[in-house]
Amino acid sequence: MRSAEVMPTALAFLAVPLIMTSNFMWETQASEALQSASVGTPEQQAVLEDDTCQIGSLDHTSPDHCAMHALQFRAQRMHGGQHDATHDRLIKLPPAVDYTGDVRRWQQIATGPQCSLPRASFEEANRTWSKIVERIALEAGEENPDRSPWAADRPKPNMDAVYARARDAFQREMFGGHPGIIEGVGTDWPAQQFWKSKEALVSHLALNQLEVMTFTIPDWSTEMRWVVPEDRRPNMTMAQYLAWNESARNFYFFVDELLARDPNLGTLHRVLKRDTQPTPDFAPTAEERHSFIVLDGIASSHGLHQHEAVWLNQVMGRHGWWLLPPSVTRGLDWNGGPINEKPRVPIVDGTAYDSLNACEFLERRKPPSNHLFCVQHPGETLLLPSWWWHGTCALDEMTAAAGGWLYDVRVSLADGR
Repeated sequence: MRSAEVMPTALAFLAVPLIMTSNFMWETQASEALQSASVGTPEQQAVLEDDTCQIGSLDHTSPDHCAMHALQFRAQRMHGGQHDATHDRLIKLPPAVDYTGDVRRWQQIATGPQCSLPRASFEEANRTWSKIVERIALEAGEENPDRSPWAADRPKPNMDAVYARARDAFQREMFGGHPGIIEGVGTDWPAQQFWKSKEALVSHLALNQLEVMTFTIPDWSTEMRWVVPEDRRPNMTMAQYLAWNESARNFYFFVDELLARDPNLGTLHRVLKRDTQPTPDFAPTAEERHSFIVLDGIASSHGLHQHEAVWLNQVMGRHGWWLLPPSVTRGLDWNGGPINEKPRVPIVDGTAYDSLNACEFLERRKPPSNHLFCVQHPGETLLLPSWWWHGTCALDEMTAAAGGWLYDVRVSLADGR
């Protein structure tokens, strides 16, 4: 594996609306107290703050000591269930800040290597993956382990299956627990043709519509139904998104297969998912439905946030990533108030980095002192381990990427879909 010294310049990834717990590990079961707590209540918050699962814990031996998986809360908000107190009040979006000029100036002056992350070839990643699977299968005494442990008809959560454990080990071991770049994933994807330019993507999507999202705090990626009516954007085609310059107001498309609703889910299954097959061996299979698509116009951004491990292959355009380690303190609760242990923005040297658009780090705001920076180019796959803070900026007219989760997202589904 080829590695580069990690330098303090960084960028982020994809924002998803999670309710965070302070866990930094694979979780298996909710505490009984938390299971009985109502979503969005002071009781739930108190149990979360008192739970024994803490960031940085590496104890994987006690199956009952962690708080409920963060995505279980997320799904209860996204799929009905109990009404989350966060959304008792619809979100009024702040005035938009257009960072297009910042990106264009960056395009003019950016030279030389722009990524300090370690790198490996797809072949090296596959060798590492094969060794991990072989080791874990041997430990489990399984000759033919299930390659799709997170498919709809499998037990959930199913984190003890060989391939589930192998995916966890891969995200921790591939680059020693740090983010890294894998080169050469997806060279045989149809997306290489259909997503090769913004014109090709517009033609390929044709009249298929998508719902935009935007980044807010403390919700992170936010669907239009949680926004006040006067600030909502209609469902739109890719041609309309570009023509209306929606990225200047930080609207973007993020389609999470297992949690998406129409029109995004329909467009994913009719058009986009088949463009990104086959998935790499270290990723969930198509049957498991753990994929997502990220389509960002110039200067749109997912601000600094964190979640469990993912992989993301850049197909068109460049993404800038600002990255911070999981040890960085968080800073705001779900109501936007400052708290000590369960925050929603990173705090570095006493400064809360509550950026709605990480593109501001290009020239308007100095990024955190301990950040890493990487410009991700087409053909490069970012492997992002669990709970690394990350924020992104679309550095070209249109960017398109595809990837997925490396943990069992099915536990997030409140409605059993």
